[in-house]
Amino acid sequence: MTKITVLLPKPDDQAAFEEYYFGIHLPLVEKLPNVKDVSIMRSFEVHNFDIELYFVVQFGFENRELMNESLQSPEGQALYADVSNLMKFLPTPPMMIFADSSDLTS
Repeated sequence: MTKITVLLPKPDDQAAFEEYYFGIHLPLVEKLPNVKDVSIMRSFEVHNFDIELYFVVQFGFENRELMNESLQSPEGQALYADVSNLMKFLPTPPMMIFADSSDLTS
């Protein structure tokens, strides 16, 4: 399983951010080809991190190849293009973590 984790900082205008995120940006994530699951968690406490987090978003793919295909697709390009619109609400860019469990041993 390959996952993308996005750490979103706390926006100044939370209501406007959530309206945009849930109405525009999240549907773009959900339209990605090959996406297996999408989860969103609201952060309530953070340790050892300088940024006040707001949302932790994860979306997964069967493997890294399918993730790459998805991100290079027209839907993936639309998602990336929308990040500049999302940045209007955020004090700093979101942190993105790309992780894969396929090479871990049991």
